[in-house]
Amino acid sequence: MPNVITAVGALFRAAPAASTGSFLGTCFAYKDSGVLVTAAHCVGDLPPEEVVAVWAGPIVRRVAAIEKHGLADIAVLSVPRLESPIDCFTHALPYEQLGGDFYAIGFTELVPAGGPYLPMARLHKGYFQRFFDHENSFWGYHYGAGEMSIPSPGGLSGGPIFLPSAQQSVIAMVTENVHSATVLDSVEETSESGKEYKALHYAIVQFGVALMMAPVSGWLENQVSKGAA
Repeated sequence: MPNVITAVGALFRAAPAASTGSFLGTCFAYKDSGVLVTAAHCVGDLPPEEVVAVWAGPIVRRVAAIEKHGLADIAVLSVPRLESPIDCFTHALPYEQLGGDFYAIGFTELVPAGGPYLPMARLHKGYFQRFFDHENSFWGYHYGAGEMSIPSPGGLSGGPIFLPSAQQSVIAMVTENVHSATVLDSVEETSESGKEYKALHYAIVQFGVALMMAPVSGWLENQVSKGAA
């Protein structure tokens, strides 16, 4: 059973004068320490030489090649294999159960009050509320997805989702966050100096969206067979 902490890394845009620059999102090693999987939108149109992957240590690897799926929000990055072995997810497992617990791990962009910005690996627990055919018109993605019971904070995109009982298998990957339609929660009316004021309180519900791995497993295995950089 892998140590999921060592299987997950953070992606940065390479800075000219430093090993890392702006934070892009999460990635994870799949079957090979030189093969990383992430959400395609995390790397966007950046050329491989401008993307680096970082593990605790820190271990830094520049990306040699990026392959993107034609429709789904998933990309495979090739990097030189790590000298220090890390654990890798070994299977893309089909999953269609509603309400069953899962874990998601990734480097979320949460800044502690008064503290410096630092992406930090965090483990999230949730379940799938529904499965659906997802289309993102902004990025042009279209893929089989699961709606998560938890939101997806910035930076969690590209993070693997796996079952507590099968931590060697990835069932999905976090891709984005969806805000529900704004719902009116309450109205307060006050009167002051002949003027009437209304205070409107709104509740906004957020859901994370995950790309299910089984529908893209054939494409993924084909990319893995090409090997590391």
